[in-house]
Amino acid sequence: MTLYKCLLIFLGGGLGSLCRYWISLLTIFPYSKFPITTLIANVSASFILGICFTAYHKFPEENWISFFLMIGFCGGLSTFSTFSGENMGLLIQSEFLLFGIYCIVSIVFCLSAFRIGNFVYH
Repeated sequence: MTLYKCLLIFLGGGLGSLCRYWISLLTIFPYSKFPITTLIANVSASFILGICFTAYHKFPEENWISFFLMIGFCGGLSTFSTFSGENMGLLIQSEFLLFGIYCIVSIVFCLSAFRIGNFVYH
């Protein structure tokens, strides 16, 4: 990977992470237990990824879209956007079984890994 690509990912990821932090500071419903700011970050990143996905496929020579926005910014804002993009790709390719398996396995394994990590730390 070239230094140019690494720099684009680095800058986009940093900006995305800062945006995620700023979103987390919102006090929309201060007494709610529902993780609304995480939902906002995930939905926003997925929306942006959807736009970038289409733009990149229309203009593949504009590789900065992929590295800065898709991998960097959306990855920093939310890895759920990547998960959404991969699943949309499976749906577009009519890979319905793989889509279902990937969704279920990702959710079960990630929640399990989180819980195991939580248990190990305590």
